[in-house]
Amino acid sequence: MAEHIRDFLHPVIDEEAHIMLASANDPTTLAAAMAGRAIFRVMGAELRSNTYDSEIWRFHDKNGNPADVEFSDPSAIAAWTIHGSKGMLYSRTGSSEALWRPVEGSTYIAPDVRTGYPESDGLVSVTTALHHGTRRSRRIAQVIANAVAPVRDKWALAHWDPSIDQTKEEIMTHYDHDQSFFVGPQGILGEHYLYSSGLVLPGQGRISLEQMQQQKIDSLLDQL
Repeated sequence: MAEHIRDFLHPVIDEEAHIMLASANDPTTLAAAMAGRAIFRVMGAELRSNTYDSEIWRFHDKNGNPADVEFSDPSAIAAWTIHGSKGMLYSRTGSSEALWRPVEGSTYIAPDVRTGYPESDGLVSVTTALHHGTRRSRRIAQVIANAVAPVRDKWALAHWDPSIDQTKEEIMTHYDHDQSFFVGPQGILGEHYLYSSGLVLPGQGRISLEQMQQQKIDSLLDQL
């Protein structure tokens, strides 16, 4: 997820980040949204509400607990369908308003996991439910991936450029940016340059990214 955020904030790295959300009237978008609704039903989701402005789908985690998601634009469903986790992120952050949101009061999260922030808890609930709902498709995808792996690997080796210049160019594209992009008031990372998430303790109030990262480091050291 951190890499998706980085790519979105730095369009030179991932140009598709800013073109992913096509017009809701685009034929491809409409077709992908229709396919997405069919996939939702296969996952066991229920259409709870469908109005001119939005549609609400209810997903369930492995224990049957609900997680309602309101889509305000079909392009969000299309982005989920075509681009997976990146589509989820960009359809929430890539426009002036989020194109989907957890419905507060209609999502469940275990008490020992709650942060006290309804939106954050709702996002965790939705992610958990989607993980459960896609388990069958992920198993099928894994079988297909294993079947095509030999061909894929041969193709990759045949097209691999082992030159030092190519390796340097890939590293520069991925990492070599002005330090203010990573740290500082607008940076996406804290002073420790950590990509992984920080740690927020249950019931803890609003804290900074630096504090969350330090708590995560302290927790890991305690476990070690």
